[in-house]
Amino acid sequence: MKQIIILAAITTLLSAGVAFADRDYSFNKEDSFDGAAVKSILVDMPYGEINLVKAPGDKINVRLKNSILARDQAEADEINRDFEYKAELAGSRLTISVDPPRHTRHHKGIITRIIEGDWDENYYPALKVSVPDGKVIEIHTSSADINGNDFSSDLEIKSASSDITFDNTIGRFSCEISSGDVELMGHKGPTSIKGISSSIRLGDIEGDIDARTSSGDINVDRITGSVTASTVSGDDRVNDIKGDLNVSSSSGDIEVTSVSGSVRAGAVSGDVRLTNLTAEEGDFDVESVSGDISMEVSSNFRGEMRVNSVSGDVDSRLKSRVVINEDDENYSHSDIRGTVGDRQGKGRLNVASTSGDINIDGF
Repeated sequence: MKQIIILAAITTLLSAGVAFADRDYSFNKEDSFDGAAVKSILVDMPYGEINLVKAPGDKINVRLKNSILARDQAEADEINRDFEYKAELAGSRLTISVDPPRHTRHHKGIITRIIEGDWDENYYPALKVSVPDGKVIEIHTSSADINGNDFSSDLEIKSASSDITFDNTIGRFSCEISSGDVELMGHKGPTSIKGISSSIRLGDIEGDIDARTSSGDINVDRITGSVTASTVSGDDRVNDIKGDLNVSSSSGDIEVTSVSGSVRAGAVSGDVRLTNLTAEEGDFDVESVSGDISMEVSSNFRGEMRVNSVSGDVDSRLKSRVVINEDDENYSHSDIRGTVGDRQGKGRLNVASTSGDINIDGF
């Protein structure tokens, strides 16, 4: 009997929340500013979408489109009035802020929303900012998705949970994000990304890169500049680096192809695979605690070589070119120390594993 009463109560609550917004209403707000008077722009919008594009002229154009689901025009107007939108110029700094309603109206009852997992708001603000080149742009958001293309400005992003995508941009790119993915393609300028639970994808970048995430994969491809890539729980995949590389993973694999400079790589519980390392006198420092290491360096590598595995085997095709130190009594199948090629070579090949095999090949 009690079960019947409970089910009846739930049914009543569900039926109370059946009527929900069924029409889409749009509201637009626009502003324009003299770009010559603006040096920096702050965008503060907690939710929705933020789009940055290159302005066709010297004007900074700001357009907010607010999409609202409501029963009728009167209700949509009331919800839109609760939005606070400001675009204000103070000195040379333009501040654009969008503050959604503090108390949202949901036509679905709380039980329905719990059962359906429907926690979407009944509004969606989309902000588009057209910016002339040479500005400094700062974005603060909780969960707005951010995208842009074809502009030249320094950009700093701070977000709790966003998906971020930029293409064909120029300037300093800095991003701090707690949850969400970052994709940056065709960028010119120094790049710094710090994520907590984020995957990072970078391609066709001209400039130094520092990309770090605690939980997520890092993919880096076609970079002119030095690269630092670090993940705690994820894989690092790096390809075509014209510069030095520093890559690490605590719980994941490292896969690197084609690096023209020196390489520092470290993994705790993953395998390390490095191929097509072209620097003939590069500084290669590679370590793994509980994974195998596979390397492919130039056959013309010249310099010191020290390779050691505590509880694994070492195999190297460079071994025939190694001149063993006369006083070295530790040379064995798991420990190689000596000089490769010309004794005047300035390269350094230092490879170590605690419980994994090491294989070094030449190409």
